[in-house]
Amino acid sequence: RMITPPFKVSQNENFIIITMKVKYIRATDCDFYIEGKLFKFYCKPYYLTLNFPHALIGDGHENAQYSLEKGELIISIPKETKGLFFPDLDMLTTLVPEESKVSKPVIEVINDTENPSAQQLKEVIDEDFDWSYPSQVPIEDSASSVLATKTYGFNNQ
Repeated sequence: RMITPPFKVSQNENFIIITMKVKYIRATDCDFYIEGKLFKFYCKPYYLTLNFPHALIGDGHENAQYSLEKGELIISIPKETKGLFFPDLDMLTTLVPEESKVSKPVIEVINDTENPSAQQLKEVIDEDFDWSYPSQVPIEDSASSVLATKTYGFNNQ
């Protein structure tokens, strides 16, 4: 079961900033994907898909910071057009695409061999993740109250 994390979206002149409450994760296991107006995030058990009104760009200037104490992940993604204002970022339901709008990636078989190399096997395994899982606008109480009630281990995590 995937959980859509509580999140908020803000912006400055050059970046879209996505802040998510994702407690009890391994930050090294997080993955995000940017293509045009579409942003997808996955870190077991959390999944989030957002569709922005204007294009973003994954050019290596994107940045992610995780605060262990707050359980917050802050992702900054460059805008394709610097200085462009993205309207209605506070209306989260307009950012979460409907289930029917989510498309699966197209996979093209380039070389079909009987004995694939280790690199080819790794690529096949990496392609197995289904990026088309639908996101929902989270109810603040459900995810955070369940996760916040119990603590254990080092630093009450």
